[in-house]
Amino acid sequence: MSIRTLIIDDDWEIRDILTEYLSDESFTIWEAQTPEEAFKLLENEEVDLIISDLVLPFTLSRDFFNYPYSSEVGVRTIQELGWVYPELPIIAISAAPKSEIIKARERLGDIPVLQKPFSRELLLETITYVMSFNYSEIVMQ
Repeated sequence: MSIRTLIIDDDWEIRDILTEYLSDESFTIWEAQTPEEAFKLLENEEVDLIISDLVLPFTLSRDFFNYPYSSEVGVRTIQELGWVYPELPIIAISAAPKSEIIKARERLGDIPVLQKPFSRELLLETITYVMSFNYSEIVMQ
């Protein structure tokens, strides 16, 4: 069985690395560079898992590199995804400083946050963890 996974990250290299990690395990991958792309994709595709960067550009346009980045955008995107799709497990990832990741963890509750760089093994362990229970109960608390 393939786990249909949406990766949200503005960095194509990170998306490529995650795709490589997961393709070896027979995951089906969709990619989005921005929250807007992710929500549009979710309108038409069913996914089983979302992996989202915490630090995303504050814009809805394609020229997102010209806009400021913020962990607030990532946290709010993940929270909104949890509200709109409460049945979907979400894993947050970030290369932000540890202090920023700690703040994000406090706001995201039980949603796992992996600090970049992380190993393929840690990612797979985290996926196994989030896929093992009814995630909607956690997101809706």
